[in-house]
Amino acid sequence: MSRRAAIVLGAVITVIGVVAIVLVIAGVTDSEDAGAASAEGPVEVAGLTYAIEGSRPLDEDGDRPAIGALSPADRRLAGGQQLYGIFLAVDNRGSSPRPIARRFTLVDGRGRRFAPLPLAASSPFALPRGDVAPGHHSPRAASPPTADVAEDGYPLVFRVPGKVADDTELTLRIEDPTGRGPAVDLLVQA
Repeated sequence: MSRRAAIVLGAVITVIGVVAIVLVIAGVTDSEDAGAASAEGPVEVAGLTYAIEGSRPLDEDGDRPAIGALSPADRRLAGGQQLYGIFLAVDNRGSSPRPIARRFTLVDGRGRRFAPLPLAASSPFALPRGDVAPGHHSPRAASPPTADVAEDGYPLVFRVPGKVADDTELTLRIEDPTGRGPAVDLLVQA
């Protein structure tokens, strides 16, 4: 083998090694997202269909019922923060009761993750716990979540930096409540 061929071969092996290392590092840092499916419209998780009915920054006047279901500490905002609402509807189109998801995460285009703030369990705006009955759409028409706010759906409320609403790549991660299926990332249309 000539000296020049050996140099070229060494360079190729070095590039392959660097690419392999980068892929391994990327795989390790994104392992939390492994197996997550993404969708733009309604998605099915553990037999229930989830749809985002609306999403937007919340304001004290128009969203008083939903914001009022937060604890006083959760209503407090630091400089540059805002409350952001995702209004979620859930359908059970199956023939048996299905558990509703309890773990949601809002992810912005930079990979920052935000957990929803808890609404008082007694609030009619809180996402119900337990199973959704077969053929049931939640929330029902004319119930508080559909009658008292601008969007239909149960509000998931997140405390976020003020600019996150301008981010074009917001997704809502919905974890399978049974633990048997993958998480699903649902595109949020701001």
